[in-house]
Amino acid sequence: MSVILQPSYALAFNRPFIKNVMRPLYITNPNADPIQFKIKTNAPMLYAVRPNQGRVNPGKAVEVLVMLRAKEEEPPLDVKCRNKFLVQSILISPEKTSVPLVELWSTLPIRSHKLRVNYLPPEGHPLDSPTVKAGTATGEIL
Repeated sequence: MSVILQPSYALAFNRPFIKNVMRPLYITNPNADPIQFKIKTNAPMLYAVRPNQGRVNPGKAVEVLVMLRAKEEEPPLDVKCRNKFLVQSILISPEKTSVPLVELWSTLPIRSHKLRVNYLPPEGHPLDSPTVKAGTATGEIL
């Protein structure tokens, strides 16, 4: 009943942060039944997520755009970002399709996936250590 997230581990945002920075998040439903998802963050004033909830039919994927809102000034290169996202999903079986969503979220088992946020240097900027590959789908530290 799990969903597949791409990136699966972390959302990576390249500097500069004095302008809005967008990153896509893909949610894929490998199940035989539709799923409903919600996306939450511990820093709602810093990010805009569209759509922040929705439905994914069996075997399909949706693109969610995550925007880091522009900051007034650039944070230091060595700052550690503590922001996270939580992607929650529920599986909607055929007998539950007519039940209101509010009731489904309170009665069905919820699967949760956590995504960290990584702040990366500007594209093309040399980085001594650790080696970070900004072009990877996950933006994970290698």
